[in-house]
Amino acid sequence: MKERQANILKLLEELPQEKIHFALSLLTPLQRESIEILAKRQTSLSAFEIKKCMIQKWYGDIWFMLSWLHSKEIITIKEDRIEIVQNYPNPVLLLDKTFYPGPIDISLPTLIENFNAFLKNKEKTNQISTKEKLLKKLGVPVPSFAKIQSELNELVVIGVLFSLPSSKRNTRDLYAINPKIAEKLVKSIEKLPSPSL
Repeated sequence: MKERQANILKLLEELPQEKIHFALSLLTPLQRESIEILAKRQTSLSAFEIKKCMIQKWYGDIWFMLSWLHSKEIITIKEDRIEIVQNYPNPVLLLDKTFYPGPIDISLPTLIENFNAFLKNKEKTNQISTKEKLLKKLGVPVPSFAKIQSELNELVVIGVLFSLPSSKRNTRDLYAINPKIAEKLVKSIEKLPSPSL
């Protein structure tokens, strides 16, 4: 195991920029999603902050998809309600541009029903916990804090990430991309091929 981990870091350090995404394919989808967040933010984050970023990103992706359906006049979006205008027999593909959890099919009526229930509770729609509940109802397997932390710690062991002590009260560790490979990772994340549909 340690030999494999050392090999991954060495591979990342030595590979030319244009081939680094091949080395990233050795990581789990959740690890890739976490690295993508750290690379785009270019700052150290706790496991909890990474989870919040995932939830916000996935929630935003679903709203983008709803906006697309609205632009095609399949649905109407009102302040507190979404309505289906046209029959859309195909399942709706959620999160097709993510490594974790990957594409999820859902029927349009199920999606709209859950979103309308979410929109009824206006004062809580900006809360992360409410968005997480919505995502789970839509079939998105939101990873637990412990699972994210475990995956991040594996990346620390490999040497892809550093773990830094946090001065925040309820945060144990902050995670940052290893400076030896940070520039390569950030550049490759920007050019990563979209996950397959």
